[in-house]
Amino acid sequence: MHSIAALAFLASSCLVMVQSTAVPANLERRSVTKLMIFDCVNDGLGDVCDNMCFGANCQGWGDSFVWDKPSKSTASKRSTKAGCGSGNHCSKAPYGSAYQCDEYPFKSVEESDKGGQVNRCVKSGYNNAQSQVIRNFYNSYAGFKGKGCDKTAPCDFAVVFANAGNIGYCNITPNCKNDGNEYTKDGKVPDPKKREAPTGPVGGYYKLASGDVVYAPTGAEVGAMAYRTVRKNETLYHEYNRNHEYSEHQGYEQYDYMMDNLELAEDVVVAIVDGPQGSASSAMNGTAQNITKRDY
Repeated sequence: MHSIAALAFLASSCLVMVQSTAVPANLERRSVTKLMIFDCVNDGLGDVCDNMCFGANCQGWGDSFVWDKPSKSTASKRSTKAGCGSGNHCSKAPYGSAYQCDEYPFKSVEESDKGGQVNRCVKSGYNNAQSQVIRNFYNSYAGFKGKGCDKTAPCDFAVVFANAGNIGYCNITPNCKNDGNEYTKDGKVPDPKKREAPTGPVGGYYKLASGDVVYAPTGAEVGAMAYRTVRKNETLYHEYNRNHEYSEHQGYEQYDYMMDNLELAEDVVVAIVDGPQGSASSAMNGTAQNITKRDY
């Protein structure tokens, strides 16, 4: 059985051969070597994935960011610029207390300083699930020290998506028509004019050493390390998501009590593939036993 490190070396040494595979014409390769995997089914993210992919593919934000470990004041200012500040529209009808304002890019990355982020009203449990994944990646707890960002900022990373094939915003031919729940601070995002809509393939699909396939909105490099959140107790994970009361006055540290239930698993990009099919892992294709898509 090859170690991840050995597979990463093998993938890098075979880069020229692998890149002969057909690649979308506008796919841009990056130097980012750390990928944060969001599993749109098994992580319990609901339509948080819709928001991330809408921002990445339809509003030009892409998927590569720098975590700068912002102060609470800076993070709050970024949320306000995103339209997710105190008393935001998600706290009012037709949404209300069961919803939170999800912003992309995240308030934890320096790119959000410029403002103009997209936001979406999502059920609180979905936002809590996303926050668990992000906190786990940034802090690399317990025996997984040295993976992800390892508590060290600035940290360059990119987000990629597993099990996102049924999301219209989240594939190489995204449908960027607003489903009615995509906003910026200035209000609802208008549908793109024909000349503004993506006209060709956006991003690509990548096979990991585990056999899983992920979608990367601006592409990925063979040899890049990919990290997924793994739960020790699936039931407890979803209970945390359902019951946690989010505080806008705290950062991701409010999720620290959940981290003992999480691990950070390491994988590596080994090949470019033509589509989302071909995953060898039932846990990542939505068919694993005892795992169901959650509706908090």
